[in-house]
Amino acid sequence: MPRTFVMENVKALGTMDKWKAIRNKYLHEMEKIGYNVRYYILNSSDHNVPQKRERVFFIGIRKDIVAHFTIWKP
Repeated sequence: MPRTFVMENVKALGTMDKWKAIRNKYLHEMEKIGYNVRYYILNSSDHNVPQKRERVFFIGIRKDIVAHFTIWKP
């Protein structure tokens, strides 16, 4: 089991009700196998990328490493 993981996908997976069941299932499954997972909508232009594109990022850290975390957002 890796210590951390990052998964990136289209913004809709993180925002639309249409995808809520899949999003929640993914979060639940990752928590069940030992990860604290958060997801964030980030815009590439906020991070010095010369393109405006919003994406969802799922970030997981093993529970034996950290109990809770947040990611800085601009």
